[in-house]
Amino acid sequence: MRKIVWSSRAEREYLSIIVYWNKRNKSTLYSKKLIAEVRRKEKYILQNPTTPGIIYDGGLRCVLVFDHYSLIYKIIENYIYVASFWDSRKNPASLDID
Repeated sequence: MRKIVWSSRAEREYLSIIVYWNKRNKSTLYSKKLIAEVRRKEKYILQNPTTPGIIYDGGLRCVLVFDHYSLIYKIIENYIYVASFWDSRKNPASLDID
């Protein structure tokens, strides 16, 4: 059975976005929706790791999470390695993942 593992970079990006929305909205409502959608997408990826979508160099895959956010991940043996929690409004050229 596969397991999801988040990189420290992805965790920082995700937390930063959650904190941003909490401060901006002065509420946790949007953040809670975002967190729930991330969990739903994690389950989806575990069941459908090779789902069609954008594929970057090195086998990195992308799945849209919520509005403008994406999980960038790679399948490594029995793991789904989340390399980035990406704000899709950013220039894709600035996505620099090892």
